[in-house]
Amino acid sequence: MSKLSEIQDELVAPKELYNSFGNYYYRSAETILNAVKPLVKASGGTMIITDHLEEIAGLPVVTANVKLTFDNEEYHSTASAGIHVGKSGMDLAQVFGSASSYARK
Repeated sequence: MSKLSEIQDELVAPKELYNSFGNYYYRSAETILNAVKPLVKASGGTMIITDHLEEIAGLPVVTANVKLTFDNEEYHSTASAGIHVGKSGMDLAQVFGSASSYARK
């Protein structure tokens, strides 16, 4: 668990993006990944992120799975986000991509 703890201690992913419509700062999945990848690599680890889709109570949901591996240690984390298929102003690919990004964060 020490390598994972070191990465968590060193990780800095500030909220540098601003949403003027909602009036808040946020971080993107890309910002987080750009900050964490060098730390995982320096620790001799690997990180694999996968998404899968499922339907829960009639609603589409994307679930992101992250697997971190260091030598013989393996860590898993899972998070889900609902998909609003009829979201105005976005095409279907953007809606799914947005949900995937949200789940990965």
